[in-house]
Amino acid sequence: SWPPFWTDECEAAFLELKRLAAPAVSLHTPDFEGASRGENDFHLHLDACNYGVGAGLFQAPASATKEILSGPYWVLRVTPWCTQAELNQAYQEAKLQLVRLGSKQLKVQSLEDSWALVSTVERRKAYDEQVGLRDRKAGRALLRPLGFWSRSLSRVQMNWTVWERELLAAVEGLMSFGPIVTGSRVVLHTDHLN
Repeated sequence: SWPPFWTDECEAAFLELKRLAAPAVSLHTPDFEGASRGENDFHLHLDACNYGVGAGLFQAPASATKEILSGPYWVLRVTPWCTQAELNQAYQEAKLQLVRLGSKQLKVQSLEDSWALVSTVERRKAYDEQVGLRDRKAGRALLRPLGFWSRSLSRVQMNWTVWERELLAAVEGLMSFGPIVTGSRVVLHTDHLN
């Protein structure tokens, strides 16, 4: 008993959309071993609007991390699909950390060698092509969903600034996924620069 406007054509289109959407949101099992060893970070994608906040927890499949474990992306602690700005920031932070720790020359040289391979867009493209990452580096598309969380905002929270709502999404998203991510590195992704 469909509403009068709902035709057989509408029903067929709806069922087709359902069939296409279902695999896109099937949840996967976390790679706890890779996460605990620091080889496969969790990624928490946050969002906030005027009425609600939400987060999605993602992680690369365990098999996807094996190719980068000894390469420059691993040394710099970034993913192959990170932006050039994230890569530059990771290099600067790693350099500072090595200086603070008074690390051995071998570690400093490893960092410098890794940086030399991916320091510019051209070098990075060449490196990715050489090791076969170019065609498989799909950015966020490579990450698999582990879970989603969202909630509506209270009237008071609706008056908060965008960055306050994004921060709320980060705090509550981490609390929601706490049993999964506790003790592991979590990379937060937001679409706001604030």
